[in-house]
Amino acid sequence: MAKYCDVFSICVFGLVVLIMGSICIWTCSSHISTTETEDLSYLEADSEYLKNSEAEGELIFVHVLYRHGDRNPVNATPGSSYTDLSYWPEGWGQLTALGKQQGYALGLWLRRRYNKYISNEYDGSEIYVRSSDVDRTIMSAQSVLAAMYPPRGKLIWKRNLLWQPIPVHTVPANLDYLVAAVIPNCTSYLNATKRYLASDEMKDYLKSIQPIFDNFTLHTGEIINTLYQVSVMRDAWHCETTHNYTIPEWAANYYPNNDDIDQVSIRFYSQFTGTKFMSRYASGFLLKDILDRFKSKSNNTLTPNRKMWMFSSHDLTLFSFLRSLDLSDNQLVPYVSTIILEMRKRDDEYYVQIFYKTSDKTPEPIQIPGCGTQCPLSKMYEIYDHIIPKKQFDDECEIPEQTDQL
Repeated sequence: MAKYCDVFSICVFGLVVLIMGSICIWTCSSHISTTETEDLSYLEADSEYLKNSEAEGELIFVHVLYRHGDRNPVNATPGSSYTDLSYWPEGWGQLTALGKQQGYALGLWLRRRYNKYISNEYDGSEIYVRSSDVDRTIMSAQSVLAAMYPPRGKLIWKRNLLWQPIPVHTVPANLDYLVAAVIPNCTSYLNATKRYLASDEMKDYLKSIQPIFDNFTLHTGEIINTLYQVSVMRDAWHCETTHNYTIPEWAANYYPNNDDIDQVSIRFYSQFTGTKFMSRYASGFLLKDILDRFKSKSNNTLTPNRKMWMFSSHDLTLFSFLRSLDLSDNQLVPYVSTIILEMRKRDDEYYVQIFYKTSDKTPEPIQIPGCGTQCPLSKMYEIYDHIIPKKQFDDECEIPEQTDQL
């Protein structure tokens, strides 16, 4: 896991920000001039970010789906010594300064990768940004955009502040079936989930980890008997160690580098896409949203005719998406991990490439099952026909239970 330093040094003539092990220097001046602000050499794309060259076709459209940056624990956790908010001044589940740095670093990477594809200046007809309706994802989106679109020249509106407001759109969680992580108010999905959790497979797994439940119960003084509880405790230990807090001595046997506990968390996330039918709801609508937009772009019917669409979301959203598309490495999703879907045109045909970025390293395209690293757009619909919804969300959620093909 990448190491981060949460350090800021402010000088009269410069601001040096340490992000994800590398130093980005942003020169500030007490006097604004077009000449001084036109130097955006740090945004220039280099060979590392141009691996997808003309040999793989003309870049036509990009979708970006990423997890938010570092956050505080989501709530006060059993067995923790840091259940008082004085340890977490931003609040439960809120984005931290480190999380803002991580989002900014992702924005720099996206700017470098697509610098010759998108404009230097923000254009609402070129890019659209949607976030889940949660503080940390909205703030992460703003951090990413701050790096992608620093104002320059006449767009600078405040002296010594190379930042400008960029729209981030959202939908209330109880209506968001794309990137809210939890599927809202859907009877068909709820019934399928109940059946999966009651399956022999899940019962056998829960029985196999009963010793973990017993030990956690013993040390916390609270009854621990669900995957969720163990996953939340592991997450809290991650947050605490990231911010230099010491976890209990007994917990050190379980975190970090304990595959059994990691697998409990992975199993918790996996249960949201336990069957292909469940994947239709957990990720199918998002996949359809992306593919349909690709299709409109290829047919010259996309209005506005944008180049990029970005989603700021959660680890569960990314985990479920990868798993639903049979692309998962069966690992937890780190902060600011990013799934990129690119549509390219070659020989009058449109192809889709998928990338999964979990570190500073530029990712290679993923092998799409039965299609390779470049899959014709039309074949994407065929390959994933079993999880692509055929009706509107409300109608899909009324599918009779007996039609559920597990």
